[in-house]
Amino acid sequence: MALMTRTGNVVRFGNDSVKRPDIKAVGVGGAGCNILNTLIDEEVHGIEMIAVNTPGRKGKWPLDDKHSVYIGPPTGGIMKNPEMSEKAITGNMARVRTALKGAHVTFILCGLGGMTGTGAVPVIAEDARRQGSMVIVIAIEPFRMEGPNRRMMADIGKERLRRCSDGLVLISNDILLQVAPNLGFEDALPVVNRLAMVTVRDLADLATEGDLCHIRDVMSSGESHLGWGETTWEEGVHQAVDQTVSKISGRVAKGLSRGGILIITTSHDFEDKHLDTMVDKVLEHMHPEAKVLLGHIKDKEWERNVRMVALISDMARRRGGDGGGLLD
Repeated sequence: MALMTRTGNVVRFGNDSVKRPDIKAVGVGGAGCNILNTLIDEEVHGIEMIAVNTPGRKGKWPLDDKHSVYIGPPTGGIMKNPEMSEKAITGNMARVRTALKGAHVTFILCGLGGMTGTGAVPVIAEDARRQGSMVIVIAIEPFRMEGPNRRMMADIGKERLRRCSDGLVLISNDILLQVAPNLGFEDALPVVNRLAMVTVRDLADLATEGDLCHIRDVMSSGESHLGWGETTWEEGVHQAVDQTVSKISGRVAKGLSRGGILIITTSHDFEDKHLDTMVDKVLEHMHPEAKVLLGHIKDKEWERNVRMVALISDMARRRGGDGGGLLD
């Protein structure tokens, strides 16, 4: 049994060992396959990976042919719009369906720039759900500097993904540049890939320890936005929370968030009383009846460090509202 305690609307999961469900991750398009590469480089275990992309694309192909599905023309090339990639994946779904068979949780990783991922991911997500899997899409939004057309395509893609997934997690490239304004475009991409990798790894750990129904319930509250923070004990746990909340400010409707997942990684000697402090500080910015899942991961290799990863849902986005700032 997983260690789980309840305090009000907060459900807590520890990391005492329980049986891991069958978890699979599908990287779709260039952005999704780059995240798979990071998962492999960081030696994340317990997740079966499948790569879906056009053949001959520039960059490191993450997996062997057994775990790869090539879509589009045999000679490769760019999927110029979502309609092209949707048609291409539809003709290759038999292999994807076989690869995803038996999954309890399917992570689908992609970018939302209007090419391969934007068109193919909804098809894969819908098929995985029909097979009984819980589907969580982790999508990277384009930089504002990439122009209005890519932003428009991203908005169209998000609308489809809200309908065909159990949970949609958005990682904003623009937030990264706000945090590190001196970071160049090319230098920012590996950081974004790592953030997506950490999100997949930590959510997989939570799925291992927790009840999948709780995770589905919380994530169905609306699209989730990623916030993160890391500090040392000496700097204080409040700093990790402040860093996390600041990255979601302006993206989550004020006071309307009814769901959140908080995953806190610490060293083994971390005192549990500090968890309450961190959770309470985040709850101050959410709806009074918000449901929150708390996962606490104790890492043997950490020494007096604290990291918080928060997925805060935006109910206004689910309903189609414009929303406001979390800290307004």
